[in-house]
Amino acid sequence: MTYEEFCSKFHIQLNEQQVKSVRSIDGPILLLAVPGSGKTTVLVTRLGYMVYGAGIAPENILTLTYTIAAARDMKNRFRFYFGDGCGSRLEFRTINGICAKVIQYYGNQIGKTPFSLVKENDRITRMLSEIYRRIQGDHATESDLKGIRSMITYIKNRMLTEEEIRQLDEEADVRISEIYKSYNEELHAGNLMDYDDQMIYAYNILRKAAIILCVPDLFIMEMSERCYMCMAILMEHIRKAENSNFCLYNKKGIVMSQKIYPRSKDRETIYLKSVISNPNIIVGDYTMYNDFLEEPREFEKNNVLYQYPINQDKLIISKFCSIACGAKFIFNSANHNLSSLSTYPFPIFSAQNKMVELV
Repeated sequence: MTYEEFCSKFHIQLNEQQVKSVRSIDGPILLLAVPGSGKTTVLVTRLGYMVYGAGIAPENILTLTYTIAAARDMKNRFRFYFGDGCGSRLEFRTINGICAKVIQYYGNQIGKTPFSLVKENDRITRMLSEIYRRIQGDHATESDLKGIRSMITYIKNRMLTEEEIRQLDEEADVRISEIYKSYNEELHAGNLMDYDDQMIYAYNILRKAAIILCVPDLFIMEMSERCYMCMAILMEHIRKAENSNFCLYNKKGIVMSQKIYPRSKDRETIYLKSVISNPNIIVGDYTMYNDFLEEPREFEKNNVLYQYPINQDKLIISKFCSIACGAKFIFNSANHNLSSLSTYPFPIFSAQNKMVELV
């Protein structure tokens, strides 16, 4: 369906800039406009054009918003414009909803129960009130607590260092660094996390672990003080999308194409392919490695030696192999002549046509 046919069928009327945004479906696009200017209309129309005009399967599109109300509004608008057919096959989620999926999935993989999310504002308010009274020696007003919560959100979503947090003490009317530290300690002691923690944990999991959100298109709107962390999460997804061995999220929920541990309670045996990030190490499906002396997930670091990228050496391990604890794979760079005048690797300069003068 051409864009003209799409507009005719669904009675689309947009201005020139909006049309350009809707038709730009290849690559990222940023809509920056004031409230009430039609951003949501453009996003919903672009979503419809991707489905009906470009032929993208609805199941391959994840629409992210900031609040539950916004997600519900976008879903209702899409159904109003384009009907229930594809509307029921599209996913409209909040950024925190996706973060919860990431944390739950990773917890299942490593055999740990994630922290519980504190959803009740009153509980956090009581916690901060007591911390404020203990540190400031006074009772916090409603305005004080609102300001403290805003500062905590700012600290977490900007991922400030301890030094940067201490600098806030000079600008704030309270000892925010001590309050912030005590607040986090109480959360951790109770195995709890707040909504800001939820995004930080998901970001760190995506940054460090071999998983991504397996969806090709991401929308985000309703920018706010949490926007920085939202962007960090999405950029981490984009950075790793081409090399991941995992599918984390689809229409039906959490699915897994490759898990780490063959047995749920055995942390010494792993599926090796799941932990490999080096493109020059190729491992077949279901090959296992057991290590009861060191962390088996550190296989690349501990077991593959002298594999330097400049040599383009490859380690290829087939399917259904079982590798014993401590097995080492030593590459050609470890083999050099020890009887020469020097063991310095002068030959590497020949590739750059450089002359080395011995003084």
